[in-house]
Amino acid sequence: MNSLTPSEKTPFNRKHTLLTDALVLTPEGLKNQQTVHIKGATIEAVSSAPPSNLLLREDDVQLIPLNENFMITPGLIDLQINGGLGCDFNTSSIPVIQQFLAALPRFGVTGILPTLITAPHMDMVTATNTFEELLHLNRYSHAKVLGLHLEGPYLNTQKRGTHPASAITPPDLETLQLLLSPQVKMMTLAPECDAEFLALDYLRQKGILIFAGHTKATAEQLKQAMVHGLSGVTHLFNAMDGFTHRETGTALHVLNLKALKASFIADGYHVHPDMLRLALETKGVSNMLLVSDAMNLAGLGDGAKGFFANQSIQVQEGRAINQEGNLAGSTQFMDSMVRNLLNWNLATVEDCFEMGTTNPAKLLGLENSIGAIAAGYQADIVLWHRPTMQVLATWVAGQLLWCDPKLMGTAPVTANTQTNQQTNAFPTTPSFATLPEAGHIAGIKTPATQAPQAFNPTATTKTRGALPKAFAPSQHIGLI
Repeated sequence: MNSLTPSEKTPFNRKHTLLTDALVLTPEGLKNQQTVHIKGATIEAVSSAPPSNLLLREDDVQLIPLNENFMITPGLIDLQINGGLGCDFNTSSIPVIQQFLAALPRFGVTGILPTLITAPHMDMVTATNTFEELLHLNRYSHAKVLGLHLEGPYLNTQKRGTHPASAITPPDLETLQLLLSPQVKMMTLAPECDAEFLALDYLRQKGILIFAGHTKATAEQLKQAMVHGLSGVTHLFNAMDGFTHRETGTALHVLNLKALKASFIADGYHVHPDMLRLALETKGVSNMLLVSDAMNLAGLGDGAKGFFANQSIQVQEGRAINQEGNLAGSTQFMDSMVRNLLNWNLATVEDCFEMGTTNPAKLLGLENSIGAIAAGYQADIVLWHRPTMQVLATWVAGQLLWCDPKLMGTAPVTANTQTNQQTNAFPTTPSFATLPEAGHIAGIKTPATQAPQAFNPTATTKTRGALPKAFAPSQHIGLI
């Protein structure tokens, strides 16, 4: 199945879909041998047995028997993503953005806040207008756009990272009003650069989430900003002052300020796993938000080149490096980061989806409609191969938008243990399969990784790596 083709033509999309006998991540935790009933765009029920009366009464029913090798979770929600697979949210056209959004379900992502980085004001206005227009075309044939995230332009130039210094400006209500299209839900700024709280107060008045980032804010500046609406920090540890045993810095203040949420990048390059362990233990899973910070070269592999923030960028050993030798965003998507956290033994499956799904949904005020496998919620669902934590299928609003070809019975799923030439910063990071050349969005492949050490199937599992027979062509499932 081509995930870039509208999925309503496939035999998977019926009035009723029943996923049976799977491990399901529910709001109460992981439950074995559960049936998830999808009706239209929503989850009708989650139960321990399929509704037999439905099978007798309805003709338009898709029955998909699973087994202990399969896990069902809510879709991942990425609050900070700049693009990927050749798409740059700041500059790409609507067709290119739509093509990328259609590819995201392959990585278990069902909702995002497209993130626009610092650029000249009118360029940022043009980009927000592009998304306003795109949202009028959204028929849920791709990952949902849940709003926009503006990262800049009110940043500290000393911590600008790859953001162009020439476009960073002090807060100005006139330009801020130009930037804030109706879909802007979140803004990252340096609170110390808003000494009079002009931007903070205006954003709070508009109900827009305010995060601190690219900042050198002191503890007192953060506390003052919290009074004026600051609720979190963007990519903890990155683009902010660190700390030692004698010198404090912004990152330490964030750890100490329990009321502040913190997003973080778990790609193995931006933050050392041991530092993430400290953050998770200090702030707690409920205050942490997993984000990808993926940029336009994400998913294109080593050697990919392009422009991002008006700078020449190249992917070297898995890192997106700008002309100054600094990191320019991540080259991985959210599913890879889930596997990383499991491989590093930093989080359980429940923790990963709390940070990558539940917490983002709560932050956006959408916790009663998305972000859970429960009756009445939108059917944003991901089917994972349990031993390898690979994404096998993704439904958005009840539509199957991605299905691994292996589910058609053409090949068994096995744990990929081959080593990639790509080297990560830390030796315990998963290896990834080679991805296609830059610009070939339609030819992307699902990244492969070793089975996470923290997710070991029991020794009694006889069918490890095998797919259920129901996924082979049968009376239930036709060829796609």
